[in-house]
Amino acid sequence: MPYRKLTQCEIDALVASGCEAEDWQRVEVADVGFDPTRLRHVRFSGQISLGSAVDLRDATICDCMVGDGVRINGVRSALAGYEIGRGARLTDIGTMTYRAGTTAGNGVRVAAVNENGGRAVPLFDGLTAQTAHLMVFHRHRTETLRRTFDRIDAYAATIAAAPRGYVGEGATVEGCGRIVDVRIGDRATVCGATLLQNGTILSQPEAPTEVGVGVMARDFILAPGARVVDGAFIERCFVGEACLVEQGFTAIDCLLFANGMFAKGEAVSVFAAPHTVSHHKSSLSIACSLSFANMGSGSNMSNHAYKLGAVHQSVAERGTKFGSNSYVQAPAHFGAYSMITGEHRNHPDTHALPFSYLMDEDGQSMLIPAVNLFRTGTLRDATKWPNRDHRTADSPRDLIRYDFLNPDLIDRILAAVNLLSRLKEEKPDAKYYTFGNCSIHRHSLQKGITYYREALDIFVGDYLVCGGTIDDSEGPGRGPWIDLSGLVMPHETLEEIVHDDLFGADAAFRQAHARYEEYLGRYVTDRYDLSDADKRREHLKRYVSTLDTVRHRLSKEAALEYFGVSQISYGADCPESDRQTDFLQVRGEIATDPFLAPLLSEMEHKAEQARAML
Repeated sequence: MPYRKLTQCEIDALVASGCEAEDWQRVEVADVGFDPTRLRHVRFSGQISLGSAVDLRDATICDCMVGDGVRINGVRSALAGYEIGRGARLTDIGTMTYRAGTTAGNGVRVAAVNENGGRAVPLFDGLTAQTAHLMVFHRHRTETLRRTFDRIDAYAATIAAAPRGYVGEGATVEGCGRIVDVRIGDRATVCGATLLQNGTILSQPEAPTEVGVGVMARDFILAPGARVVDGAFIERCFVGEACLVEQGFTAIDCLLFANGMFAKGEAVSVFAAPHTVSHHKSSLSIACSLSFANMGSGSNMSNHAYKLGAVHQSVAERGTKFGSNSYVQAPAHFGAYSMITGEHRNHPDTHALPFSYLMDEDGQSMLIPAVNLFRTGTLRDATKWPNRDHRTADSPRDLIRYDFLNPDLIDRILAAVNLLSRLKEEKPDAKYYTFGNCSIHRHSLQKGITYYREALDIFVGDYLVCGGTIDDSEGPGRGPWIDLSGLVMPHETLEEIVHDDLFGADAAFRQAHARYEEYLGRYVTDRYDLSDADKRREHLKRYVSTLDTVRHRLSKEAALEYFGVSQISYGADCPESDRQTDFLQVRGEIATDPFLAPLLSEMEHKAEQARAML
């Protein structure tokens, strides 16, 4: 848009409206559409550009470019160093300044997982769960990380070289205290924040970002669609797409990714992969990695067992749940879909036994392998995550594979069967077995082998009845796999992607994500030798039998939620004869349970398909 100098008549009109400038010759206005009568009590200094139809009142504005249709009303101290996009609205602000040389959070080191900084990574506004995972946990890739960190630092330098910060088109900044060195994206809403310093609020019209009342944030980056509200405090943090940080939650040196929910508690040096939830009071997570995790009320992941500093860490793989008042003393490592209850100070390492239940018995960590496989709670979690993907951006950043059973988990289950079988063979008469600083009862070990084998039967059966192809070609998928904070992919493909640096790897990760079914076909054919028709029939026979077993088990487990002690507290003011009616009105019947009924029906349908194929 062409700009011009103010005419003398316009200057006179502005002065008459209480406006002033250090030098009116440094104030430029839109060639068409500027109306001096829409400005009142505004003081200008430095270089100023004003678009058409701007509405400015009661503000001090220094070195700013103000776009068309912008409304600024009530800046008590100063608005300085910003380019303000079309239609933005800034009202009732204490001070809002942007200084040349700032990086808006880019390049800031975040001491994730290791409090002493051994895994520190630089923030940048293109960070994803996948690139962050590699930067935090693959420290053995020294040259790749060196080049990546150099690229990020160079990118931060380009941000520092920008003459101004920006407020995006249609953004709203209202009722805020102090905003310093913060870039604000299109359609973002920043209302009532107390302090924002050195950060970037990425936002898009289809995925607007929100910062709310009482928020204090320093050295941060918010991804599109993130919400940080209700007095939350964050420092040196990345908050991912559709993440919610609210109700006074405190996060320091944390990387929080897509669809996470964090309220009331505290997190320090936490890497939270997608769908991590911590929304109870007194929850404390320190020096740990979480993925699709759920933190119970009063849960505590502690890092106090040290003499040389806070150097220990804990890892909870996909789907781990921590019960109320659970306590874990780092270091510790939990396998996927584990359930943790009680106190554990002896550093359990159960990563080789996914789907297990870890409980405390007289100070000893007792492990029940595989017991969480095909349980209503576990299956409900796996079902709800896709429904809780609240991202609205056209192209989500974090790549998430929601399959309950995937090749990475199946390989772990295969290894777990061998592990438990070996323990049994070594001591066939033992009552308890020791593994990973935990005790396993003989009965639990045998049941674990059975449950793991059921999972293997269902995985390959599902693949066959759902139309999976037989692919014995060479290529990625036949070797080991990895779960890269939500992205499940062959390790071979990962190695091809990361040989250079991670700064521009997102497109390659996205391509790998899109080729999942192709890779899966090679994997299943390789592990189960599906080229043999007789073996396919054997797999289908076991699949039908296992589905019947699992359906019966699920029905029996769910029945506990509808009978017996589950009816306690119902019919409180009614005769005993009406207790059942009260329960039915509130809970309904097991046959119409909104989660269980469709699940059992789907299993029966798959069993019918398998019988037809036989």
